[in-house]
Amino acid sequence: MSQLTLSWQEAGNPRSRSFDLTQPIHKSMYALRLGRDAEQCDVVFDDPSVSRLHAEIRWHPATQEFSVQNLRDINPIAVDGRLLSQGTQIIRSGTMIVLGDTTIQVAQLQQAPGVNPFQPPVLETPVPVEASPRVEPIRLPASSITFSHYLPLAGTSRELRQQGYLLPGVITVLWVVLMFSSLGRPGVFNFLLAGYLGIAGFYLIYKLCGKRKPGWVIAIAIIMTPILLLTPVWGAIAFFFRVILPGRIPESDDVGFIPLFISFFFGAGLAEELLKAIPIFVLTWYGRTVSPGLRQRLGVTEPLDGIILGAASGLGFTLLETLGQYIPNLVQSVAMQTDPGSAQLIGLQLLIPRIVGSVFGHMAYSGYFGYYIGLSELKPRGRWKFLATGYLIASGVHAFWNSSSALGTWALGLAGIIAYCLLIGAILKARQLSPNVNKPL
Repeated sequence: MSQLTLSWQEAGNPRSRSFDLTQPIHKSMYALRLGRDAEQCDVVFDDPSVSRLHAEIRWHPATQEFSVQNLRDINPIAVDGRLLSQGTQIIRSGTMIVLGDTTIQVAQLQQAPGVNPFQPPVLETPVPVEASPRVEPIRLPASSITFSHYLPLAGTSRELRQQGYLLPGVITVLWVVLMFSSLGRPGVFNFLLAGYLGIAGFYLIYKLCGKRKPGWVIAIAIIMTPILLLTPVWGAIAFFFRVILPGRIPESDDVGFIPLFISFFFGAGLAEELLKAIPIFVLTWYGRTVSPGLRQRLGVTEPLDGIILGAASGLGFTLLETLGQYIPNLVQSVAMQTDPGSAQLIGLQLLIPRIVGSVFGHMAYSGYFGYYIGLSELKPRGRWKFLATGYLIASGVHAFWNSSSALGTWALGLAGIIAYCLLIGAILKARQLSPNVNKPL
């Protein structure tokens, strides 16, 4: 009895959807989350009186029963006319659940014999159903005062954790403390500042994607790229594209745009985008060796996975390139002409725009290529066309950014806008294609 059908009214129209809670595509295993937030919930309601994450229906394989749990202490649900503020309540066919002003009827509970546990559930199209009896939402009396009125955190601690408000704030506080403790040590300060700005930029892309990936998987993609840069792998790639192919970067400043673009296309675009894609390909291969459930979490099964891991790889590349090459070289060069303090200041002025700009720079290029890598897994019949298209476009935009100085500052801005728009377009399309996050931004 792992399947259930829910029916409700939305904007005056009857809605009905069926779910199999043994599927690994829901936000939580054996659970169905209800609320207004598409990033946290499996069933999303437009009713403003429904909380962002309001309730959870859970399947219990041991007892072959469903239960519902209230997740909002200050906006409790009602089950068959009774307020449920704490604990769980067993539900059956015909049970009425009230969230805010929305009444949901459990229309059907059934067992699906022989169901493939990894086959996506079939969502029924809305069909006319008889309107369920109206159950008036039960509200707490306006005069009732609870402990959470005096200490709001007591009533919102669950939402604070589940909606992603807690971790970014705690990380920011700790990072500020570390930066205070690094005053007078420019190298440590630059590392902390670059790390914070880079992670903030990646977090923006991650939240736009709307799909969760384990932190340690993301960390693998971030760390693997700098490691590859320090190994003979990068040396071999650079030799092929910059020596055998016409990718040698011109040393003269008076080179025209076309020769400069060609050099950067081979020497920076094709070479660096290939290196940054290696972690995505490695995790894609690893995902094929594990169970389908683990592959969803750890591997690459769709474009959103590729975008997230590609952006993470781009972040790792940017951090090493900026902190290990550009900043030290600039500081050393300026220090020979002026005092060390001025050199460090100029280095800081370069660090900030380079790291912030990685959102439409290295993270955007590799994230865009990652979209096509994920697409090749979702639709393997067009694998090689997808991979070639993504590789060439990402490399071309990368080369345009690097060579735009030959045209002027306006071209630099245009290249950044193009890269950012391509990334956002890829994210929007990936959300449409995703079997897990089929919601618009």
